[in-house]
Amino acid sequence: EWTTAIKRLWSESNVNLDGKYFHLKNCVSEPKPVSKPRPYMICAGQSEKGLRFTVQNTDACFIGGKNEAETKKISNLARSLAKEYDT
Repeated sequence: EWTTAIKRLWSESNVNLDGKYFHLKNCVSEPKPVSKPRPYMICAGQSEKGLRFTVQNTDACFIGGKNEAETKKISNLARSLAKEYDT
């Protein structure tokens, strides 16, 4: 919900949002980001659920593991999920 709110605040003149966690009424965020398309959003979730959120809502993911094999496994899962969501 936060990613939806911030993306809208960065691109719309005012935002109304009645979500589960955020309730915005004629909310304004100025100044808007000057970078185009917008600042990169990065997430560090490494579970499947976290990676699904990342590939659907952000631009990049920090990936790490206890060793090279675990890092590679997580990286491959992230790539697979990105293909699944065509991102």
